[in-house]
Amino acid sequence: LGAYTDFPQGAGRLLPPPPGEPAPPLYDLVVVGSDPEGIAAAVSAARSGLQVLLLDRRDRPGGLFTLGWLNTLDMNHDPRGNLLTRGIFAEFFTQVEGISFDVHTAEQVFTRILAAEENLALRWQAELAAAAVKEGHIISLELDGGERIRARHFIDATQDGDLFYLAGASFTVGMEDLGIDRHQAVTLVLKVAGVDWQTVARTLNSPERERKYNGAHGTSAWGFMEEMRDYRALDPQIRPRGLNMGRQNDGSVLINAMHIFGVDGLDPASRREARERGYREAEHMVSFMRQTLPGFANAYLAATAPELYVRETRHLQGLYRLTIDDVLEHRDFWDKIALASYPVDIQATAMDDWGAVIGNPAVFSIPFRCLVPRELYNLLVVGRAASYDSLAHGSARVVPVGMAAGEAAGLAAALALENGVDFHRLSADLELIALLQERLREQGAYLPDFAVPHSMEGHPLYPVVR
Repeated sequence: LGAYTDFPQGAGRLLPPPPGEPAPPLYDLVVVGSDPEGIAAAVSAARSGLQVLLLDRRDRPGGLFTLGWLNTLDMNHDPRGNLLTRGIFAEFFTQVEGISFDVHTAEQVFTRILAAEENLALRWQAELAAAAVKEGHIISLELDGGERIRARHFIDATQDGDLFYLAGASFTVGMEDLGIDRHQAVTLVLKVAGVDWQTVARTLNSPERERKYNGAHGTSAWGFMEEMRDYRALDPQIRPRGLNMGRQNDGSVLINAMHIFGVDGLDPASRREARERGYREAEHMVSFMRQTLPGFANAYLAATAPELYVRETRHLQGLYRLTIDDVLEHRDFWDKIALASYPVDIQATAMDDWGAVIGNPAVFSIPFRCLVPRELYNLLVVGRAASYDSLAHGSARVVPVGMAAGEAAGLAAALALENGVDFHRLSADLELIALLQERLREQGAYLPDFAVPHSMEGHPLYPVVR
């Protein structure tokens, strides 16, 4: 590998192979994972002039949205109602149906966005097998079959941090940082046809329903928590919560409700078994909905999602680890690259736990250092596997925030090449971080400075509570 370890400055230049030795092309940036966060990173870098390769083991873009069928966006606004996640996320959001969108529309939008970038190459059905690392730099990736992919910089946008794991970065799993051997439940999203949407919306918006847990607007609806508590599952490790529903253009409804416990999200066999368990439970669950819920009298199971929705596996140990105090105390970091405000939503971890929302931040920031592994100099990590403690992850893991961080990561790769620095040096350089923030704002990101008191600020007992 020694012949290929030079990383010359300047975007867009490819190194020729050594004389008499064939070598794959050297990309400026390789992004692994085409979930929305990876798409934002790849597009941001390509628009900054880098030669970018986006690769994925799947056969289409969108990941959790288009294959996990998570079709309702977890939006982030500040107390004045300003949308916090703009830029490339807003570019996507304005082209789909609304907060709940049709998954086929999402795939079409992502495909158009990617196809518009001439500096961006795509590689589907590319299974990552290994990473070659020398002195803290990833030199190349190896795919199944032995093919090598080389780049100056890399971004890990896989849901589970597959690349940083192969490259030797440190991490925790699930709630290990709390001393607990647990993680949030996984979900199999159901596609249900025959639902009377108007009846569902009228029921959930009725004055008799508690507004905090029930409602409907446009293509989104949520509720029926009390009714679903009476459901008796076939599988002793499956339980529903209230229904999160997103209407599709064909009139069907995607329902995020099934919690499947006892799943190792890092074990492919366990994930396959969980999906099979969920499929066996699905018809029984829809039958209960048909007999119990207003608007479901003619409902039937049309399909289940091609992939599970896995909420939590690896958490990177980065140069900084976002904490629950950072979230609830509305921390405005000097190196912020994204803003967020989603509630700290910790889903159930087992049958003896119903989960909890443990805080509702007004606004907080994601520092660039959360994307940078401690041990690796030319890798950034975006998405739910970034450097967040498990509780902070309950808010920071949502896709719009991940897309904003992904956009920043792509731009950071361009800045690193322009200035001949690695990501560790970039993360400590006040001028370069300020330049990164300035360019993000020029691209449409929303990154104002803020000072928002938290609810117990100044209380004499707060240090004890904290």
